[in-house]
Amino acid sequence: MSEAIKEEDFNQEPPQESHEFKGETKKSGVMRSRVVTLALMFSVFLVALLLVIWFGKTKLSDWRAEREANQSAKQATASLSANQRRGRDFDVSDFFARSEPEQPATPAPKQLPDNFYQPGPATHVPLAGGTAGQPGHAPANVPVLPPMMLSGENNNRPATVQDQAHMMSRKEMPSKTEQASAAELGDRSLVITRGSYIPCILQTQLFSNVPGQSGCVIPDDIYSDDGSRLLIARGSTVVGQYGQTLQHGDSRIAVVWERIKTTDGFVIDVDSGAADGVGTMGVSGFVDNHWSERLGAALLLSLIDDAVDIAIARQRGSGGTIYGNSTARSGKNVSQKVLNATINIKPTLSVNRGARLMIYVSKDLWFDDVYGG
Repeated sequence: MSEAIKEEDFNQEPPQESHEFKGETKKSGVMRSRVVTLALMFSVFLVALLLVIWFGKTKLSDWRAEREANQSAKQATASLSANQRRGRDFDVSDFFARSEPEQPATPAPKQLPDNFYQPGPATHVPLAGGTAGQPGHAPANVPVLPPMMLSGENNNRPATVQDQAHMMSRKEMPSKTEQASAAELGDRSLVITRGSYIPCILQTQLFSNVPGQSGCVIPDDIYSDDGSRLLIARGSTVVGQYGQTLQHGDSRIAVVWERIKTTDGFVIDVDSGAADGVGTMGVSGFVDNHWSERLGAALLLSLIDDAVDIAIARQRGSGGTIYGNSTARSGKNVSQKVLNATINIKPTLSVNRGARLMIYVSKDLWFDDVYGG
């Protein structure tokens, strides 16, 4: 009896508990991988949503800055047009041509034959040998003029640069004239000549992202060309504008000073550029290349892509179902788009208040109308 029971116990099949435990462990591992994948997908979606919101805000701010820049450019163009209407770069011949009434058309003169002789206007020139009114030499005190001076075309030419400036201000001659000969400067006690430097202390901070107006204060007394007369007292103010957008590699911004207002209440248009303390044109300052904005978002998305790739590699190694391939491709596409949108952010230059600049005078500044008496 006992031997029969032992034989039945020996022939009984072993329990299947170990196989069932292994199956449950495998299922729990697959579920855990799915949960991790879903968590990563949700994280990628959340980051992408935040990037879309940030990108929209950036585009909105860029659009506002561009609109303000266009408005400033239109104001600068209108100001330049007004200055030109006030008399700068003004051609008097065009003014008279517009103001003269239209004349009725006259018939064209008849064509004369080629062999027809027509004498020119007579010019009386003292001849060598004799006195005035008789043939012979001219008196010693009578200068002999060259032929080009006998026609009287240059009788109205200004004698000095100062007279020329007066004629230009009264619109008696075109402002664009060519000077090929030397001329006397005029009263040097009433002029600051072209090429002079006027020191200036910046009153407003310059920020190159948005074009706009600026101002500075002259800290020293400015004297005339001969040093005998005070023309611009210390404390006089200067206004100007800047509108240049920096490109990659730039470290200076252009500033144009437009007008000086003296402490005596006089104003004069200078239209001259700004230079630094050693005379280099343009204004330098701190340049922000925006490296964090240009590369930070792309690096963050790259880290997320690497995390997704690691999760997919673990799924392949465990032999389970692979999820997240489309998520990885979408994440890489988003990373590339964000990098393309942020890599071209322009650098920004800022100049603090109190910076010492120089005004390079680009034309003669005459003060004879206010100090000439």
